[in-house]
Amino acid sequence: KGRGFVDGILFTKSELALPELFSLDIEDINYIRNEARCSVIASALSLHACNIIGSSILKTDNEVVGNELTSVLKKKHFKRDDLESEIITALTSFTTALADRSLSEEECSTLKNHALAVLRGNDPVLKLLDNRIRTYFRYACRWTPDNKSSGGISAPIEMKTGRKLVKGDDEFARGGVASSKTEFSLAASKEAKRLGFAFVSSDLIEAGNKARLIISLVCSNYDRDILGRLLMAEL
Repeated sequence: KGRGFVDGILFTKSELALPELFSLDIEDINYIRNEARCSVIASALSLHACNIIGSSILKTDNEVVGNELTSVLKKKHFKRDDLESEIITALTSFTTALADRSLSEEECSTLKNHALAVLRGNDPVLKLLDNRIRTYFRYACRWTPDNKSSGGISAPIEMKTGRKLVKGDDEFARGGVASSKTEFSLAASKEAKRLGFAFVSSDLIEAGNKARLIISLVCSNYDRDILGRLLMAEL
């Protein structure tokens, strides 16, 4: 579920025809790939920004400016020059807000050089984070709910006729039925921050959950009939 799906399908470096098992998940897989790409680039840029001004990304609340940076990355650009120009502008705004002061000419020049290196794939921090993003998605795909946290209960013990169960029902929540999405979000956020993706942890939580659901469903539906036979054939 982890290495095979993540390295062999999500982030494969070779040309690959997507297996028919994932034919209904093409849109979500493309979404995951795009989120991962943007997260790696945004994290590398933000780490360089923090290093230049001697700050920590964990101590900033400049979410609006940070969102502008990720929005530019997710925007479709037809020319590389346009992408680089917009990224440098957004990164400069983000760094200025983070520093809470005007940047010096030397800082702006250093920031620009780092941004160009990241966008052109020549940055060591980018390469490090590119490896770490795979580690994050392997973790997400292998993650399973902790039954102890919900007391081993996966459904209401008794049903009352006419009672409506709506999202956010306080009485239902008090019954000890935990949300696996909430539990996953907490665990995924912790792992993302550990790997250096604190700046984009919320985006990675959503992408990681999609990846987890895709491979879990495939394994649940086809493990015995298809995947199991393939593994046995290799033995």
